[in-house]
Amino acid sequence: KGGQILGEYPDNLTDEGPLTLGRGRMIPSTPWDAVFKGIAGWLGVPNDKIDDVLPNLGNFNSFFFTVDDMFGDVLPQPPTQAPTPSPKTPAPTDSPTKATVSTTTPTKNTDEPTKATLKPTKAPTTQDNPTPTPLPTPFPSVASICFDDNSLAFGGDTAKNCAWVEGNKVLQRCQKLNLDGKFVFEYCKKTCGMCSCKNENWMFKGEPTKNCDWVAKKVSVRCDRPGAEDHCKDACGLPCCKDDPDYRMGDNPIRSCDWLGANPDKRCPKKNLNYYKCPATCGKC
Repeated sequence: KGGQILGEYPDNLTDEGPLTLGRGRMIPSTPWDAVFKGIAGWLGVPNDKIDDVLPNLGNFNSFFFTVDDMFGDVLPQPPTQAPTPSPKTPAPTDSPTKATVSTTTPTKNTDEPTKATLKPTKAPTTQDNPTPTPLPTPFPSVASICFDDNSLAFGGDTAKNCAWVEGNKVLQRCQKLNLDGKFVFEYCKKTCGMCSCKNENWMFKGEPTKNCDWVAKKVSVRCDRPGAEDHCKDACGLPCCKDDPDYRMGDNPIRSCDWLGANPDKRCPKKNLNYYKCPATCGKC
């Protein structure tokens, strides 16, 4: 996403400013880890692996940028790992035998040379196996592209993360607005059913014709294919980030998501539930 500044801009750039070290040097208020966390999420790093990628993340208590803060789309998962080194044959158990050559006398007037047979030894080869392991697959894996962001600390309480959202109060908690101006469902997309409805980049086994449209033509069979439910939630009838056609603000029969869409800047903020029930209309997908 362009055209925006993330983080906090210093209020005072003079030598008397609280972040000024003098001679034009400033103390940053946002760590690089805040940026890299959003990039890692965009590349598909799961939240339970983020500490392996960013080991210094725990040293900072500041606000971290999410995928939605920095990017408009989510990239597919990276390809599988590079091939492993070719194994070597095991050491011999017996000493090698001597090669023996047996010849047969050719028949008269034949054009064929004499035949020689060699008895192979049991000695090991001294070079790597000439046949390498398979190359990486050219297509992305089918890992999920939707994760909960457990940096959520609702109301400043670190115990109130996405695990806290789960349960019989999930609807009530998902629509809550946090102190940083973000809704809980923006942090807990998986728990709140706000994952992307359709990943345009996904293809079953990397075949271009086998995308979410292909899944939708035979959902009873194809939604069970690996990756289909994660990447084609709308086609498979699973909750995802889309407007609820039955929602009416304040139970008023005319105040649907379409009604909100006629003037979203004014009407969506009237209720937090509007953003949760009409996320596409209110710009939260």
